[in-house]
Amino acid sequence: MPETLKTAHPDRPLPLLTYGLDYATHLKKHITTKTYALVSHTLSKNTDVLSTLQETLGKNLVAATTLQSTAVYSDILNLIHDARTSKAETILTIGEGSVIDTGKIVNLGLSNTVQTTSDLQNLTKNPPLTQPPKHPHIALPTTLTGAEYTPLSSATDDTSPNNPRQTFRSRCPYLIILSPALSSVTPLDVYLCSGVQAVECCVETLLSSSSSSASSSGLDLKDELAARRGLEVLFTSLRRLKRGFGLGGEGCGVREGGEERLSCALGVVNAMRACSGSVALGASHGIGVQLGAVGVGDGGASCVLLKGVCWFNARVRENAVRQEGVRRFLVERGLVREDGGEDLGSVLDGFVCELGLPRSLSELGIRREQLDQIAENSLLDGSCRTNPVPLTEKDQVMEILNMVYERP
Repeated sequence: MPETLKTAHPDRPLPLLTYGLDYATHLKKHITTKTYALVSHTLSKNTDVLSTLQETLGKNLVAATTLQSTAVYSDILNLIHDARTSKAETILTIGEGSVIDTGKIVNLGLSNTVQTTSDLQNLTKNPPLTQPPKHPHIALPTTLTGAEYTPLSSATDDTSPNNPRQTFRSRCPYLIILSPALSSVTPLDVYLCSGVQAVECCVETLLSSSSSSASSSGLDLKDELAARRGLEVLFTSLRRLKRGFGLGGEGCGVREGGEERLSCALGVVNAMRACSGSVALGASHGIGVQLGAVGVGDGGASCVLLKGVCWFNARVRENAVRQEGVRRFLVERGLVREDGGEDLGSVLDGFVCELGLPRSLSELGIRREQLDQIAENSLLDGSCRTNPVPLTEKDQVMEILNMVYERP
């Protein structure tokens, strides 16, 4: 396949998107300066990615650091110091969404001379006072979270007694390299979970109070169409990938399924085109950020929370009507049967069940005694306040958490 190089979104100059070649060839073609690389621990353990980077980039690779889990503030400070000391000119991130998020924060920290925890905290308290990142950032995602298409990122403040996750506004990478082959190393369940997170972006866009289906002054029609297209592509491709695994026996669909993986990745482009505009996301995203602080991986929260948030929001007639519109869209496109669920929340739960993914907080390893703190931290996230039913009280969040603690 020849290389495709284009803008991810036709009406926006950045980010650029490229695919079609093996990832080493892409890196060699597009990286010509001193590069600081952040690499997923899973990739470094199960592939030759580190030696490939060294061989491909040579002297331009000034450092390569592996990340084992979602970075906390103390880790990020060390990474900023290392990147500054190495005199890196380019940031390269290879891995899941948390790796890409970390790279965005490191890049932001470099341009704002961050050295202390207080400096890092100030980046979340006073976004207008920050200097934008100056280093080019190249991302090679291995999951479907879409972190590479948004300037927003989050990290856990391990200096706070409650360890909340805070949101940073940085800048999205300028170049995104898609590699279905490298993403095949990601365990299938993790990959599918991350795809449900992209589905969440589409659904929360279409249900947002700022959607053009609710107000002519809301979301741009192009964004709404992108959300529908993303939903259609993701439902279709995630199913095909799962079915390929099931039909082929153990291993099939993990190392193979390149066409479906590329299709999934391009579906994410549509999903992020939709939700990176003027739309305000809702509580599934907002509460999910705080589940990440207690160890829930990419997309796991979306598998569980999205249906519960739909059920919670359906008490408002306007949102219930909008939800029925999304359910009808899925039926009309042949993505779900007419009897596949009486409401959108049930349809989404059925889809997650079909993919064989977790459907309850208890399956994600969350204990009941953790819910209170999760609810309290969730109120700090702006997406809970922009939920179609604004979440301003802890009891509201607790209602949603309790609704999805066990399977329906």
